[in-house]
Amino acid sequence: MTKNMKNFEFTNCPLCDCEQSGLYLKTPDRFDLGIGDFYNLVQCSDCKHIYLNPRPVESQSGKYYENAAYSPHISTQAKLSITDKIYVKLRIFNNRNKRTMIEKFATERNRILDIGCGTGEFLREMQSADWQVHGVERDPDAAAFGRDQNNLSITTGTLDDLPTDFETVNVITMWHVMEHIYSPQDEIKKISRVLSADGLLVLAVPNCASFDAKFYKQNWIAYDTPRHVNHFHLKSLQKFLELHNFQLVKKSNLFLDSLFNVVMSEQLIETRYGTSVVGRLFHFLRAAIIGFVSIMAGLFSPLLEQSRGATLLTIWRKT
Repeated sequence: MTKNMKNFEFTNCPLCDCEQSGLYLKTPDRFDLGIGDFYNLVQCSDCKHIYLNPRPVESQSGKYYENAAYSPHISTQAKLSITDKIYVKLRIFNNRNKRTMIEKFATERNRILDIGCGTGEFLREMQSADWQVHGVERDPDAAAFGRDQNNLSITTGTLDDLPTDFETVNVITMWHVMEHIYSPQDEIKKISRVLSADGLLVLAVPNCASFDAKFYKQNWIAYDTPRHVNHFHLKSLQKFLELHNFQLVKKSNLFLDSLFNVVMSEQLIETRYGTSVVGRLFHFLRAAIIGFVSIMAGLFSPLLEQSRGATLLTIWRKT
């Protein structure tokens, strides 16, 4: 790693505090592909969790999200590309499926909190089915959009910024948020305080044990260093959450993520190494093949001990 270490810190395992780890992989920042600039992903010697080490000091991490190409909140964009418009349509279908899945396991259809809610499209879907919804979002522009355009109750900030009289909820969701959290141990304790007895915690994170992660290795787009500081697989996640009194009730996949990961990983390879017209055709065909295999791996993941889908989608019940 050749980055200036002034604004970086070394850390123990974020899940179990183990001091011992070994190098797992060196990965680039997809927005800063300078020669030799790689980040170290290490694997905990105890729980086998994979994490960024060293990592940016949290107070300095915001600058890594400032690249113009990094825009996770499509709804706030003035102009949408054709790809963005397709994604928005698919997201509606995706959010409906999320709601159906949650309602299958929720003991009460009452109150839901979405951590990292963005502009609130998922909460809007839940609200349409008579759920009482609330969101938490760090990005002030995204939070404001959700309040003003989607008429949602959204707190700008983190769980620490919730109103002091905030009541417990039956369901808490985190869609691709936990990989950004510097202290999962602190976060899960805060979640436990807000979640009612027998409540559900729904987590979706990139799956570093997935087929596409193993295939693309350092070019896997979902490593997204240094913005993603934690990289989960089912075994490490289950060990961590069971320690905090959560029981796994379902594991699944988000198939749209499989296609996104392979297309973006192929684009990263093209950006790093260049390509020709024939090369682009090759990358397109390979993306189609790997995407299909990744989706199949996700379909069979519920039958496997270690999930292989692109996204690790899990539902946990507080015990």
